[in-house]
Amino acid sequence: MVSFSELLSRDMADKMNMIPGTVLLGEMEGVGHLKFFVIAGVGLDMVCVCAVVINSSINPFIMKRPHLLARQVQLQCKRYDFLSHDSYVNCANPLKGKAENFKGYRRVGQLTDEDLVLVREEIVSSGMLSANELKSYQLLAEASR
Repeated sequence: MVSFSELLSRDMADKMNMIPGTVLLGEMEGVGHLKFFVIAGVGLDMVCVCAVVINSSINPFIMKRPHLLARQVQLQCKRYDFLSHDSYVNCANPLKGKAENFKGYRRVGQLTDEDLVLVREEIVSSGMLSANELKSYQLLAEASR
């Protein structure tokens, strides 16, 4: 039988992966390969998260739309051992959901503070989150910079 303290420890370990800047590797519906996700914001209740996807290149659809292209943050592979080449964080389409949706995803790294600030600023600039959502995911600090 599992003790309460063991359950609490497991729960805390899961939540440890849910800090801003954590990079997770897991499946994305409709994509035939594993994707990297950046946890960009975490709700105060530790239940809801805001994440963005790392892509190996910028989609041609995005390349033709300056407002979407401006929301891409380049990550240099020399700074991250989990990347095999320079990649792009798509901040134009933040994913909102429950932390449990990332259960079973593998933690592969952590963004530098500098890159995390850029990602969070671009998410705020995207206009895709309401003021309440920005507050809930603790992204408002970037809005005031």
